[in-house]
Amino acid sequence: MTEELFPPGAPPGAQQLSAYGKLLMLWAEANEQALHPPSGDLIIGAMWRAVPEVVEQSRELSELITAWVARQDIKQGSLDPQGKPVSQVAGELRTHFQLDRLRRSRGFRGHEDPLVWRRGLLAMTRGLQRLADFQVSQGLPLNTTNGERYGPPEVIRQLMYNGEEPVDMADGGSSIMIGVNQIALKARYPFALPHLIRPSGVDAAGNMVWGADDLDTQTAYQFLLNAPPVPGRFTSFDLFHPRDPAIRTIARAALRPTSEIGNRRFMHRFHALAGQKPELAGTVDFMLGDVLSADNMRAIREQFPDRKFRIAFLGTVVNQLGEENIPRAVEASMELLDDHEDAMVLILDFVHPDANDPSVVRLHPRWDSGTYALMGIYKKDPERRARVFFRFQTSRPSEVSVGPDQIMVDGAFMGVREALLRRRRLLAGA
Repeated sequence: MTEELFPPGAPPGAQQLSAYGKLLMLWAEANEQALHPPSGDLIIGAMWRAVPEVVEQSRELSELITAWVARQDIKQGSLDPQGKPVSQVAGELRTHFQLDRLRRSRGFRGHEDPLVWRRGLLAMTRGLQRLADFQVSQGLPLNTTNGERYGPPEVIRQLMYNGEEPVDMADGGSSIMIGVNQIALKARYPFALPHLIRPSGVDAAGNMVWGADDLDTQTAYQFLLNAPPVPGRFTSFDLFHPRDPAIRTIARAALRPTSEIGNRRFMHRFHALAGQKPELAGTVDFMLGDVLSADNMRAIREQFPDRKFRIAFLGTVVNQLGEENIPRAVEASMELLDDHEDAMVLILDFVHPDANDPSVVRLHPRWDSGTYALMGIYKKDPERRARVFFRFQTSRPSEVSVGPDQIMVDGAFMGVREALLRRRRLLAGA
């Protein structure tokens, strides 16, 4: 008997995928990542080449994955108004597999070979405790662990600073706190310098071809990234506390590039930036809070009345929430913001404005080149339009493309390129 993609009785136009349909989407994405690993990460590609074979041999693992996928709400296409990108679902499953490996090894030496993954995964399926731990890990939260993702919001802070008023920032959904700590400590832990790119044509297959952006714009972006610190304080919030040992464990498992997890220098930097730092108390703080709760956001403002948040940042958070929850997350974040003219919700994720209504933020149905973007929504904009400031080739923002929309600088809207060059000239002449 053939299994159905959609459950019986689902109304036309509002159909939800069956567990079988979700599995088909997951394995199609796994195959794509095996052939074209995210950010070229060979360890991820090798893992996805090994997993299907192991699942075929292990009824227990197959049942665990099937049950987990059945609980996921997967976005079916670009017009589907709800669900998570299938790439996000695959990324969560990858993290669970990597967590099992890291409980038994310091890194992933040799895991560019699918046979090494296959041996390890088969060993997991033969141990009841390991399978139980794998199932428990599926309930753990993911965390944005790449501090480099906070480079783009730091550039925005530099553009917003008028030489007088601080640029306070709230950081939603990040109990690991690596990003805000790196901004506060960037003199000690500077951001890597990205390349700026721009479209230069289309190839024979219809794919966008990218070339180098002009040197002046790239120099301005790189300069602002590690320019002298902008005054301001930070408050991170999440459902889990930084002292919860599960947070650092799962964050370590989610790190990319995966090969760096065994790199002592890389991991020293990770641990140096993760969690609450006594030396940053009063500058970088944490409070429990749900990004979807307006009441929680008001409680954060009451807890930190001296902070005048001009940015409410959601970094790689909304793709975990599902598209249907983005409006709630944006409106809750607005409760954090002060009454500055340029106060905004800043979203870094696999997002784009709806083509017909730019006040609607949509998720790309899967991650692909150029789908990672930084968008701002101004609190005082009556239309609440989502403005694209930058796009990135991957979720590691090492290749940056200037977005098409305007940003407010010193009370006036201007193109992002103009804003970068203008601020660079002002700081160079200071």
